[in-house]
Amino acid sequence: MPIYHEACKAVDSLSAADVTEMKGFKTPPVPAVAVAKTLCMFFFVKPVMIAGPTPGSKVPDYWTTAKKDVLTSDLLKKL
Repeated sequence: MPIYHEACKAVDSLSAADVTEMKGFKTPPVPAVAVAKTLCMFFFVKPVMIAGPTPGSKVPDYWTTAKKDVLTSDLLKKL
């Protein structure tokens, strides 16, 4: 439960500037992508599929989806 309570405190301390900063990353750091993936899963938003490392393969792109559909001005109202 301590991890849960720390996560709740972190979410409560988010500001609109934090969301704007995250959305502004051209090349997001790994932790930002992890947050984007978590938010997409939390809100049941499916990622776009992009070309994978091998020919013909596809991998989920949570970052593009999160920037478009999750990291919005309404995000903090939804949490």
